[in-house]
Amino acid sequence: MHRSPDQKSPGIRCPRRATLALLTATFATFAVFDAEAGDGLDCLACPTIDQTTCPALAKALARPEVTVAELGAWLDRAPAGSKDLPHAAQVLAILGGEKARAHLTSAAKRLGDSEFAVDLQAAAARAGEKSMIDALVATGTKGEPRARLVAISTLASLQAPQAAALARANLKAEDHRLAAGAIVALGKVGTNEDAPTLLTLLRRTDLGAIERRACLLALTRLEFEGAMLEATQLVSHPAPRVAQAALALLAVAPPTWCSPAIRWALERPTLQQAAAPAAVGLHDDTVAGVALRAATATVLPTPNYVALLEVVASAPADGAAKRLLDHAEALDDEGKVATLKCVARLRDRSVVPRLVESLVSARAQVANFTVYALEELTGERLGGDVHVWRAWLQGGKAAAAAKAP
Repeated sequence: MHRSPDQKSPGIRCPRRATLALLTATFATFAVFDAEAGDGLDCLACPTIDQTTCPALAKALARPEVTVAELGAWLDRAPAGSKDLPHAAQVLAILGGEKARAHLTSAAKRLGDSEFAVDLQAAAARAGEKSMIDALVATGTKGEPRARLVAISTLASLQAPQAAALARANLKAEDHRLAAGAIVALGKVGTNEDAPTLLTLLRRTDLGAIERRACLLALTRLEFEGAMLEATQLVSHPAPRVAQAALALLAVAPPTWCSPAIRWALERPTLQQAAAPAAVGLHDDTVAGVALRAATATVLPTPNYVALLEVVASAPADGAAKRLLDHAEALDDEGKVATLKCVARLRDRSVVPRLVESLVSARAQVANFTVYALEELTGERLGGDVHVWRAWLQGGKAAAAAKAP
């Protein structure tokens, strides 16, 4: 039997195929590893380490062992001046674990003279490295403003005993961000005895907006009710973040006399979400009426609308359910669902026939929450069949049962 020149004997062909298969599998394995391992390093290019702004972070967190190995190896040889050090440290601190802590601690010691040493110290401390507490205290005492800010904020987050003294020492720092960070930190680790000091700061006419907001946040954290007058006055502050912080403080225990300021805030889109908790705390139907007007005047962003609905439900006004359902006709499904949840809380049974008829065209989640609202308002559990609900409206339970499939 003769073979053509392109034919190979089985004894020769099989080893070559096996070798080719082995190489293919090896390259495929490396390709998969590279695709997975890239996510950790991709995080370094993100503007902030936050899943809303850094899509690579979610992928990196889904493969913690790969990410720790990758970023740990990068960190072990990273140069002292690399601006990627803080990001790498943050990701490893989020992942935590012994390996991440070891890489962070080693880097913090190796790069002790780097401007980013404090970021490594902070990340190692958050990952559970106790020895970094003393390093952070030293940095918070004599470091540059940014380094002191990171150190003090980290110590406060960890509830370290040294944090309060460091925060108090920096309340009037010339660097505005450091001063604001120290104020916020004191709100976390301070006591009621610190509240008068913070109130004195808040009352300073020359205080910058960043420090003023920090004072309001700290007093809110301490639940200090002695600053309600100042908070009420600051609701109309030109900086929205200051006004929002003032409303957060009012929500701790809103006095009746602050009602005009809260009503005013409920009609400002930038303040509606912050004003809602304070408005709910008042349990005032007049305030709820303002919220109803603001909620139905135009189509608002869903978070604003939901916040206003909470106020409406806190002190329901006559006709509120009908107005909300009228308004919901112009909303998307998310807005309709939010409306139905609120209507279910208003206890206005006059809208039951309308809700029953809406089941004819309602779909998906809107239909589900229409049934939910009907069941909450009537106490009946009749499902999503419009015919059963119509029968119930006409003759009560007996008719509904007779028509039920």
